[in-house]
Amino acid sequence: MAERTFQLLIAGPLALDGRKVGHGLPARAVGLGELREALLKPAATEALKDAVWAELVSRARTKDPAWVIGCVGVAMPGLKNVAARVLRSSPERLADDIGSELLTEFVAQLDGIDITRPHIAARLMLRARKGALRARGRESRHLPCASEEMPSRDDPPPACPGPSAPPSTWPATWSP
Repeated sequence: MAERTFQLLIAGPLALDGRKVGHGLPARAVGLGELREALLKPAATEALKDAVWAELVSRARTKDPAWVIGCVGVAMPGLKNVAARVLRSSPERLADDIGSELLTEFVAQLDGIDITRPHIAARLMLRARKGALRARGRESRHLPCASEEMPSRDDPPPACPGPSAPPSTWPATWSP
């Protein structure tokens, strides 16, 4: 849905002034779709990426929803990559919750990210990933297991309990 909304926005007036951003952008208004493509090119320097992201985040902080969606849209290739990595090791039933938390955390971080430090986009992705992992952990604890996944009374206790495992699950030969 965020990608579809972004596609509608890039057809509109959202653009950055390439003269102001500099770092090799054309000296004209550069639409968000073109910006996203420029940032994905191997030739895109870290200075260009940070200059673009500093401007995008500054505009998103005005609370104009179009610029917030614009940030999400420009970040979408990275967000999809992060989501795919988290979902690869997650139950399929958690996909919507993980995706929602990923986007929610990304947007929440737009207000607090330090745009004077380098690697703005990478730090936003890292924080969004942490949100997705938090959702995966939270939801995994609350979702019931399928009956075939439940241990039976005849199953032996785990061989190596974690440090927080209750004593009743420790093997009889193990002593603290």
